[in-house]
Amino acid sequence: MLNNKNTGFTLVEILIAMAIFSIIAILSTAALQTVIKQYHQTKYTQNKLLETQRAILKMTQDALQLVHRVSQNEFGDDLHGITLDKQNSGITLLIGGRTNWRDLARSNMQFVHYHLVGETLVRSYWRVLNQPKDSEAIDVEWLDEVESFKVSLLDEKNKSTLELTKAKFIVFDLKVNGLETITRIVPLPDYHQ
Repeated sequence: MLNNKNTGFTLVEILIAMAIFSIIAILSTAALQTVIKQYHQTKYTQNKLLETQRAILKMTQDALQLVHRVSQNEFGDDLHGITLDKQNSGITLLIGGRTNWRDLARSNMQFVHYHLVGETLVRSYWRVLNQPKDSEAIDVEWLDEVESFKVSLLDEKNKSTLELTKAKFIVFDLKVNGLETITRIVPLPDYHQ
């Protein structure tokens, strides 16, 4: 005699299994969303750090090409190789070492000016050295979300100085949103009058 019992799952067992599966799926989705959010935040921070390092590198390269020479602006005022803005919030450098491979109307020396416009670090430069009244700066936006940008000069004893003849180092302090302050100290060529 054969026993004819049903060997399937009951409705209650299926409902319990579905409830457990639903809870696991909800928890997995929340964990996955957290991982994706963390990935995007890490990628954003990584890109912001890369942009900041690129801006610091460009400022360092410009500082290393400093030329100590007096030139004039459009008003006839003397411009030295280094000029700090008020409250050390920007800097103008006279740099050399550029080749004129495109035959543009410019010198192989150039003034560059780093400053903040809102929360953007801008590098301005001019095509000609002695800036006539009709010369306009070419502005290049280097970095967004800058909280602060400070520049200072140090003497041989690492003391702050405003005297160009005593300056041995230039210090760039750059604070970008979401990152720690990055400080770069660059040695300056000797100043000869």
